[in-house]
Amino acid sequence: MSWFWAVLAALAAAYAWRQHVLRVRAQDELDRLSVRGESMRRVLEHLDEGALLLSQSGEVVYANAAALHLLGARQEAHDGPPTLEKLTSSRPILDAVAGHRGGTERRVVTPQAGGREPFALELTVAPAGLDRRLLVLRDVRESATVERKRRDFVANASHELKTPIAALIGMLDLMDLVSDEKRAEL
Repeated sequence: MSWFWAVLAALAAAYAWRQHVLRVRAQDELDRLSVRGESMRRVLEHLDEGALLLSQSGEVVYANAAALHLLGARQEAHDGPPTLEKLTSSRPILDAVAGHRGGTERRVVTPQAGGREPFALELTVAPAGLDRRLLVLRDVRESATVERKRRDFVANASHELKTPIAALIGMLDLMDLVSDEKRAEL
C-alpha cells in the first residue's frame, strides 16, 4: 500500500510541475504580447493618420493623438467610457460609422465641427476582430492641393505646347504647297 502513496505522490508532483510549466509559459506569452501591444501603441501614436478602435457599442477602446486632433475631439468630463459621439459631433463621420455593415469601407467626408474650417477626411471603417471596428482618418487637403497643382501644370504645359506645335504644322503644310526652289528660302 505504501507504493500506492508513493505513486500518488509522484503523480501529484508531476501534475504540480506541469501546472508550474504551463503557468510560466502563459506568463511568458502574456509578457510577449504586452511588449508587442505596447510597441504597436507607440507606432500608432507617431502616425499622421488618425486611428480609433471602436467596440460594437461605439465605445472608444483606443484613439491616437492624430485621431483626436482630426476629430476636433471635445472630450470633456463625461460619465462612463468615451464614445465616438462624445469625441465629435460631426454628422458625416458618425453616419459613416453607423452605416458600416461589414467589410472595409472607404469614403471621403467633409466634417464641420466646432467652428473649424471645413476640410476633407478620407474615412476608412474596417472590421477589427470580434465586435470591434477600426476607424482610420486621413486628412486629404494636402493631396487635393497637390492634385489641383498637377492638373493646373498639365493644362498650362499643354496650352504652351499647342502654340509652337501649331506653328510647325502650319509650316509643314506650307512646305507642301511651295515648290522645291522656294522651300530653301523658308
